[in-house]
Amino acid sequence: MSIYDPLHERLSSLHVTTVRMSFTDIEEIIGQDLPPSSRKYSAWWANNDQGGKRHSSAWLKAGWRTEGLALEMEEVSFVRITEPAPPTIFGASIATSLTAEWLPSGEVKLSQDGKLAFPDVPREAGVYRFRITAEETSRSYIGESVNLRGRFSSYRNPGPTQATNLRLNALMLEHLEGGGAIGLDLITQIGALTQGDSKQERSLSDKAVRRLLEQAAIVADEATETEPLNL
Repeated sequence: MSIYDPLHERLSSLHVTTVRMSFTDIEEIIGQDLPPSSRKYSAWWANNDQGGKRHSSAWLKAGWRTEGLALEMEEVSFVRITEPAPPTIFGASIATSLTAEWLPSGEVKLSQDGKLAFPDVPREAGVYRFRITAEETSRSYIGESVNLRGRFSSYRNPGPTQATNLRLNALMLEHLEGGGAIGLDLITQIGALTQGDSKQERSLSDKAVRRLLEQAAIVADEATETEPLNL
């Protein structure tokens, strides 16, 4: 490891073709003083790294060379040897993968007062699936929420303007009253989100990640003999 590695990293991160720096600027980047010879001899700034053994390899390996040295003013310019790669602003393609496992979490039943009774679930973010089964049919509904317990409370007591909650409430009540079963599966933990060749640790507290997983789960169930209830 070289004391000039921070200079290498700084130059590598730039998207310009020329940058002028004072010796003080460089000392702030590397976190220490340059040697006295850098202020006395122009040879110190020569573009010759002697096989990677000199400090100059910090800028040469980053694709830069020194020009316009002014010892009396303690300034030097770094000029690109090769054109910089343009910064990535918008992605040109989509290559994303996400792995998760459904966790069986109990059954939805009827309470004594004739309402939906859900298994005890955490007040945390996640994706859920209702497996609505009878002798000859298998249906599923998949959703996501930042608060699973709160979401199921809305299914139990839907408001008059909550169209989806009203639809699912009526459907599940009718199914259970007819002797059918409703299983509940949850996903509250996920593996790394892979984008291209990089892996990122992501949480289901991020709504975009939940929606990505929710839609992937819907597509996965559509490839089975299950009838999807998501509109």
